[in-house]
Amino acid sequence: MVHTFQCLGVNIAVDVNSGAVHVLDELTYHLLEQVQPPMGEHCPAELCARLPQYDPAALEESWQELRGLAAEGLLFEEDDYIDREKAASMQQQALVKALAQYPEEVHQAARTYDPSRINRYLVSLAGDFHRFYNACRIKGEEAAVLAARLKLADTVRAVIANCLSLIGVAAPEKM
Repeated sequence: MVHTFQCLGVNIAVDVNSGAVHVLDELTYHLLEQVQPPMGEHCPAELCARLPQYDPAALEESWQELRGLAAEGLLFEEDDYIDREKAASMQQQALVKALAQYPEEVHQAARTYDPSRINRYLVSLAGDFHRFYNACRIKGEEAAVLAARLKLADTVRAVIANCLSLIGVAAPEKM
């Protein structure tokens, strides 16, 4: 996980997992904001198109510098402190708990005449689903795990659609 920010006019990147802190020139800073690992051998043309204010040769040079940092383990380092199985299980449990709160949230919103409670629940549920989706693979899993995770995702879809209908918002069929 890499965080980029500016402080007192200095462009800084912090790789949280390796602990490395980098001071970057403006071009490399803007390039790094666009990069998602894994990094290919050369700077992709679409990145050059997104940063037209910079010379493609200079972008390629910065790309190679970032690749070098990644190869040294100083950028885009994997988090080896997290047990991925346990993290996935925790996110799945958190999502199930959030879904279980749905009837009580609706009851409390009706009882207190507070429809904004449904909005807050939706934002929280969306966050829980986002964390679940990042932690838990769905495609490529065993058939039983695949079916369970698809059912969980479909249940979230149904609850979101129900909440949106409660507050008078039409839910899109697909994004």
